[in-house]
Amino acid sequence: MSNAAHELYKESRKAATFVDGIKHLLGEDDDLLHDMLEGETDLMTALQKAADAIDEENVLIDGMDKRIGEMQERKRLAKARVQHIKTLIEQALVMAGDMKTVRLPNMTITLRDRKPAPVIERESDIPSRFWIPQPPPDPKLDKKALAEAMNGGAEVPGCHLDNGGVTLAFRRK
Repeated sequence: MSNAAHELYKESRKAATFVDGIKHLLGEDDDLLHDMLEGETDLMTALQKAADAIDEENVLIDGMDKRIGEMQERKRLAKARVQHIKTLIEQALVMAGDMKTVRLPNMTITLRDRKPAPVIERESDIPSRFWIPQPPPDPKLDKKALAEAMNGGAEVPGCHLDNGGVTLAFRRK
């Protein structure tokens, strides 16, 4: 567990104990609760540190995504260079009198003839006997439509609505 997460856990436990002792005074006043927690605990500081930790991790994630993209481009270029060098080796062997095998200290290079391969000009003209049937994709559950129907009161066999919950929203200033 990170330091920010540990501190947030510790402070939330303190805040829960504090709120239990004063909840009869609070009623439904969220602003009063916020002010009292800020004055009596370090929960707000711990929340800020946890939110900052999320920002730091997101910066790392963004940086890694960028670096992965750069590395993929470098990989593509390296593959293109390998193919170019192979083409140059093939040309050199042919130009040197159709040499088929060259033994080097660390490898043997062999130039082999390959059978002609088809070049597809227009797939739609190719007869069906050359096509491999593919299974259709499995149907995918439309969870959005299901939720809309059930939230509208429809009963759907095989599922039910949960009790809802909470979610976090972060707005940056």
